[in-house]
Amino acid sequence: MKEKQSVNERLNIQEISRLANVSTATVSRVLNGSSHVSDHTREKVLDVMRRTNYTPNVFAQSLKRDSTKTVGIMCPDTMDVYITRAIFNVQRELSRYNYSSLLNCTGYELEDKKKGMSLLLQKRVDGIVLIGSSFNEVDADDNKYIIEAAGQVPIIWINGTLDAPNIYSAYCDDQEAAYRAAKRLFSTGMNGKRTIYLYNRESYSNKCKINGFLTAMIESDQPVFENSITLCPLDRVDQVLDKLMKNPEDLSKIGAVMTSGDSLAVRVLRYLRRRGLRVPDQIQVIGYSNSELGNYCVPELTSIDSCVNELSGEAVKMLLKVLGGETVEENKVLKARIIPRESTKELYNGIQDDTVQ
Repeated sequence: MKEKQSVNERLNIQEISRLANVSTATVSRVLNGSSHVSDHTREKVLDVMRRTNYTPNVFAQSLKRDSTKTVGIMCPDTMDVYITRAIFNVQRELSRYNYSSLLNCTGYELEDKKKGMSLLLQKRVDGIVLIGSSFNEVDADDNKYIIEAAGQVPIIWINGTLDAPNIYSAYCDDQEAAYRAAKRLFSTGMNGKRTIYLYNRESYSNKCKINGFLTAMIESDQPVFENSITLCPLDRVDQVLDKLMKNPEDLSKIGAVMTSGDSLAVRVLRYLRRRGLRVPDQIQVIGYSNSELGNYCVPELTSIDSCVNELSGEAVKMLLKVLGGETVEENKVLKARIIPRESTKELYNGIQDDTVQ
């Protein structure tokens, strides 16, 4: 019975925020007597509460008055280089403002994500930072647990977005980035050879990258074939590439490989080297995320910089502004950069401007 009352209160707060045309965080600040709300806004919220006969849960209200100076961080997989960098940067930025953090690595199963969110809320964190687009489920109903959590604390999402009250996003436009990088690659002349796009898992971010790549292929009249876009888990790179490049005739038709991440790209480079293929002379390779891996492989990896350091900093700034009662833009979108290195030819030679444009 208590659980139902808690859920109903969250729904009521969302309804109050909708009727008053303010965020749920603002409604919470009015309930908690925060001074970071203008008199006009406070009266507008209170008027809606009076008209709807809304009565807040006094116990829950008293809990929310005291900041724990702790922020929850949720990620699916700390083995992912992008996510590891995001965690490091978020924790570093939080510590600058005397906030501690609780990290929950949930994995990719929906029920585990829900449990992770519930655990952080039980710890009475001031806010939650989500890292990675894998939290964005295909079925809208599967995202309800995030929306409900946002009724209690602000949620800042790095590299993901969800249109709901009290959810704020900082992300790179992956579709545009993949599109621009592919167009740059195709403009150098592929001589009729094919380009393969490899992605390591199903996710919203990878879907955007694939859409951008496909659009560039069609616009550039590049040959689209059955395996132009291929799922390639990190632990099956050799098997997947063996299938795509099993004989010299297949190899001769391939001129470039683009990937959804650097971890996948460096495995591709290793495979090609084992096969005795010269990169970039025979096959060019482009990664994604511009991780440190790109600097230490041979040849050095051309990669798309999706601005994880900047996004992490923006996420913390957004969270602190929301907690401080300031008005915050719901979506902060950054433009990716391409970092040309030795795994591509014309992209590497003579191009100094690293912005995908």
